[in-house]
Amino acid sequence: MKQFFQPKHMYQTCTAIDLHALKIAGIEALIVDLDNTLASCEEDFASKSSQAFIEEAKSLGFTIVMISNNMRSRVEPFAQQLDVDAVWFAIKPSPLGFWRARKYLQNIPSHKIANIGDQILTDVFGGKLMGFHTILVKPLIPKDNIYAKPSRFLEQLLAVDFD
Repeated sequence: MKQFFQPKHMYQTCTAIDLHALKIAGIEALIVDLDNTLASCEEDFASKSSQAFIEEAKSLGFTIVMISNNMRSRVEPFAQQLDVDAVWFAIKPSPLGFWRARKYLQNIPSHKIANIGDQILTDVFGGKLMGFHTILVKPLIPKDNIYAKPSRFLEQLLAVDFD
């Protein structure tokens, strides 16, 4: 049971992810969480480092979809700024939002998709349910939006160590 909550890889931030290694491993698409992964819940725009991460991923040929449990009004401005497709109100870890993200990924097989996020119970577990390569990053800041608070409490029981 615990294997459903164990990511394939863990990084301090999404910008620390070795995109070249993912490409070599056969990953073709990235589904990337927004809040506390690409931007803190206090930011209204993507940071220069997040922009650089997305641009590098695009230059390597990755198809990218941003995903969030947050509302359209929060997600859409980031998607426009980063020039990526996006899914809002994803209801992760339910497969519903991931299936919606799949429509942007043509026929890329699940094992060639990496799901990147900062939460075990939504991003890792949801990605595992879909058969994705899962990558957990540390939350950008300790503060969460209202959608993340319940799962953070449960995550403490799973005690993931980034060191």
